[in-house]
Amino acid sequence: MLSKSVIHFKKLVFLSLLLLYLLILAGSVVRSTGSGMGCPDWPKCFGQWVPPYDVSQLPLDYKEKFKVGMHHIADFNVFKTWIEYVNRLLGVLVGLSVFVNFVYSFRFFYNKPPFFLFSLLVFVLTCFQGWIGSKVVESNLSKYMITIHMLIALLIVSLTLFLFRIAQSSTQFKLGRKYSFLLLSLSVLTFVQILMGTQVRQEIDTIALKYNDLNRENWVGELGIVFMLHRILAISIISFNAFLFYKLFKTYGWSHQIAKLYTTVMFLLVMEYAFGVSMVWFSIPFYTQPFHLFIATLVFGIQFYILLLVKFTSRVPSYQM
Repeated sequence: MLSKSVIHFKKLVFLSLLLLYLLILAGSVVRSTGSGMGCPDWPKCFGQWVPPYDVSQLPLDYKEKFKVGMHHIADFNVFKTWIEYVNRLLGVLVGLSVFVNFVYSFRFFYNKPPFFLFSLLVFVLTCFQGWIGSKVVESNLSKYMITIHMLIALLIVSLTLFLFRIAQSSTQFKLGRKYSFLLLSLSVLTFVQILMGTQVRQEIDTIALKYNDLNRENWVGELGIVFMLHRILAISIISFNAFLFYKLFKTYGWSHQIAKLYTTVMFLLVMEYAFGVSMVWFSIPFYTQPFHLFIATLVFGIQFYILLLVKFTSRVPSYQM
């Protein structure tokens, strides 16, 4: 039986996980709406802690004053500014949540060192991610910095899921060796697919700039080899997941927890593919892009969590603190 302190810790970790996913969704909205430079400086926004809501609140030479490197910023857009600002506020909430987890984990320093060590690692990575966020702005949204930003976000999600797993009861779910390997392989493929998607998104940004955000019907036709690989990998991921889904239900039945979780994975994959196809058919509407990325990260998270259920057994002592 878990102690109250462990239960409280698990709830705090779960809260951090929810906030992390909200931040990923917000970040994808920022990307799809082109709001990444809505606040051209960091950590403030146009030199203010609360951003302006009208251009009249900015100095006349704001384009020169807040230029990034040698690049002057675009005309002030209140919509993009506040989207980026909300994204940053969510980032602060994630940082506070992770910090609270870290402080709370001190009580497990001697009795359950992994709680403390992984909480420390998540906290350090979150601080590093905040710094990377500032460099993304300074680099004027460099595609390499954006990919690194996404990579670290997935790493933080993975470590937070690991923390959540080791704070659970000691139940370990048995899964055949070949199924475990297939699950691990699919988790890696999903991870690679998400990173590849960031590269496709960068190509779209370049094409959008070329057309000045017009003529969307031409965009898909100008995407290169990365987009083709992205599509091929998507079909492969769905096919192999469907195979694993079938084998799980055939072997373990509908009542098995892992089979139930994989039902969610398959449902999300169908949604993910539908959003991907709709972007091709309907000229990449901006409102589909955030959900496309968000669902992909959900799939990765659930796959990784199932892997933890299979591979790791928590042995949390039931002491009271």
